[in-house]
Amino acid sequence: MSKQYSTHFVSWRDAKNRPLGIFVHENSYAAAAAAALEDKLGELAEAGWIIDRILPAGGITAKQCAAFTIVAFK
Repeated sequence: MSKQYSTHFVSWRDAKNRPLGIFVHENSYAAAAAAALEDKLGELAEAGWIIDRILPAGGITAKQCAAFTIVAFK
């Protein structure tokens, strides 16, 4: 039986309560990304996907680093 792989990109922009404004603290982006990641993992679990790995995004600023790529399979 073959496996079906899928990748899903999640960032702070996908959070329900994302940080907005000019003077937002850097930790707000990480918290928003973690909330978006938790929501996406719940959606994938309900759909029957098995999480293979979660890869953090690299970058220089807090906005760039507050993202994840999820690799899942069925």
